[in-house]
Amino acid sequence: MTVRLPVDVTEYLKDQARRNFTSRNAEVIRAVRERMGVAETARVGAISTPSRASGG
Repeated sequence: MTVRLPVDVTEYLKDQARRNFTSRNAEVIRAVRERMGVAETARVGAISTPSRASGG
């Protein structure tokens, strides 16, 4: 897969990779997995939180 990124994002990834002693690819994967975790947490929270409309 090829992904075209804006210059500022490319620079951010390069800086993060340098700080974390990883590759830019590893930083992209970390960011996507972090976002996946946030989305999953929100999904689970939405399922387990009773709706106010139902009187729960």
